[in-house]
Amino acid sequence: MRSRDIIRFVNGTSDPAYAVDGLGHFVAWNYAACAVFDIAESEVVGKRCFEVLCGSNEDGTVCSNECVVLRAVRERRRPSNFDMRINAADGRKWFNVSLTVVEVTSNMNPYVIHILRSTDVYKRLEFVIRDFVIGETSLPKDTVNSIVSSASYVGRGMTLTPRQLEILKLVAKGGTSATIGARLHISPTTVDNHMQNVLKKLNVHSRLEAVMHAEHAGLL
Repeated sequence: MRSRDIIRFVNGTSDPAYAVDGLGHFVAWNYAACAVFDIAESEVVGKRCFEVLCGSNEDGTVCSNECVVLRAVRERRRPSNFDMRINAADGRKWFNVSLTVVEVTSNMNPYVIHILRSTDVYKRLEFVIRDFVIGETSLPKDTVNSIVSSASYVGRGMTLTPRQLEILKLVAKGGTSATIGARLHISPTTVDNHMQNVLKKLNVHSRLEAVMHAEHAGLL
């Protein structure tokens, strides 16, 4: 597909939509996005996505120079849709973001089309329900999160092997590579190798991030 075809597709979408190139620069920004965010197309095209939207999810910042969406795309993995809180014209609002990865002629990295649908009311209701259930039952917070959560975050859908999940659970309890290796009768190096694969699957950079994302996804 050619870049002008992507622009035509984005402009023909009734929901707020935009497209970024393989480096995260805006290449298209439709009329609905202009209205929702009160930002003209001329003000965003060529800029980095994270600099304009300042998006975040429940676990912290999503939009950054190290975009997990773009990293997944470059590694030929297709992330699922996710919820993101963005600076809209009338304040920070929740949107569900659907992604379409498009190969562009003469471009090494694919482009990513983002289509946004408002979920602000539903997301805020989700938080109220979650707090109520946690306060009124004896269920662990992690269990409530996995039951109540209505939408995915950017790393959801990444499956872990039983061994990776076992190691991640021990990491969540404060285990080190040495102590986990001794408990599972494997070497610390093997533990580290498993954790590197976990970090890659969950699109995170540290063990703490891996635990936080796994808890939010209901994996732990």
